[in-house]
Amino acid sequence: MSSDRDPCDYLKTALNPDATSKLTSEVPVIVVSVGYYIAPENRLSAQHHDTMEAILWVSEQALNPKGEQWIRDYREISRCYLHGSGCGGNIAFFAALEATRMELEPLKIVGNIMNEPMFGGMERKKLELQNRMDPAFPFCAYDLTWELSLRR
Repeated sequence: MSSDRDPCDYLKTALNPDATSKLTSEVPVIVVSVGYYIAPENRLSAQHHDTMEAILWVSEQALNPKGEQWIRDYREISRCYLHGSGCGGNIAFFAALEATRMELEPLKIVGNIMNEPMFGGMERKKLELQNRMDPAFPFCAYDLTWELSLRR
């Protein structure tokens, strides 16, 4: 990356479809995008299981002599970051916690990049109550999101 470039420029474009291409063209990184199942057809915790399967897959590819060559050629999987936007930020956070309980060598997760992560639950917190009239995401929409996401 050129020294005159603000590293945060990449994070500012996280919602831009070309952000991954831009990032990988200027920084020597591997980006693995996890296509996880979404609610309401797939309730929580299916998304977390999908993410952990992807992390395990990368680790296994690095160890397997017949694994994906592009992963085995990249020698920096001991310095991995998880990234997620919105609900993906929540998933990245909990995946990093889960990864601490797993044997992933040579892969090592050293940090998270969370872009406006979605954290919350059925019980309202003080800040949520202060924003109950938010026209962009009213309580009824928030409640429906949880109802559609949680296991029955």
